[in-house]
Amino acid sequence: MDNIIYFEVVSDLLGNLVSGTYTYDKHWKFYDLSNVVLNIHDVTPPPELTPNTKYKFTLMGVSEDNWVHLSGEKEFETK
Repeated sequence: MDNIIYFEVVSDLLGNLVSGTYTYDKHWKFYDLSNVVLNIHDVTPPPELTPNTKYKFTLMGVSEDNWVHLSGEKEFETK
């Protein structure tokens, strides 16, 4: 099955949601909403990543029948 939509999540290391978006594109940039089709954490002011802080990025590729066929997580630290 091909992925038709991608779900991108940024959370802190305690699992608190910082950003959650869906895109049809395979590329994504933190809180650049130009290619986002659904923002599940629409807050004002927009979230910012704190320098020298660790976060977790989760990506899921979802098929037309809503099955997750791609999943990955990566911890990263901002500079």
